[in-house]
Amino acid sequence: MKVKVLSVAEERFVFESDDIQVGPNNHLNFANDDKHYGFHIHYELHGADGYRFPDDLSDAIYVEQGSLDYCPQSKSSWGIFKPRDVRAGNGGDRRVLVVENKNDDKKDFTYTLRAKNGADWLNLDPPGSNHNGGSPFTVEDSNTGIILGAVAAVAVLAVAFLALK
Repeated sequence: MKVKVLSVAEERFVFESDDIQVGPNNHLNFANDDKHYGFHIHYELHGADGYRFPDDLSDAIYVEQGSLDYCPQSKSSWGIFKPRDVRAGNGGDRRVLVVENKNDDKKDFTYTLRAKNGADWLNLDPPGSNHNGGSPFTVEDSNTGIILGAVAAVAVLAVAFLALK
């Protein structure tokens, strides 16, 4: 995900992506096909010379689920949309913030990407929407899957035993 900063002073930016739908006001729409679940988004800063994502991931992004009317201005997190790493990128170190979006709940959310240059902060605040709800095999389903697998194995063994008689 290219984060093209148009003006540091006005905190204006645009997202550019070939993989994720970008709507008006940089609204990201996360929708998986039936074979893939979740996203790993690599937000890479372009422009904004001297700005880097901070090493402390809790300072790099603030996230809240719910209303799209505002973006968080203080530390907040949501377990579905989590920062995972800060990496080197185009133009130097700490230019890429890696975020995991599980996309396992149909929710709107807001977040603020935060980069720093000395004592100056750049706050970029796009909204987002997750459009998928659940994966084909979740933790809640794991016991059911184990039980069904055991029943199927017993059935196959019973048929094989009867066939050998």
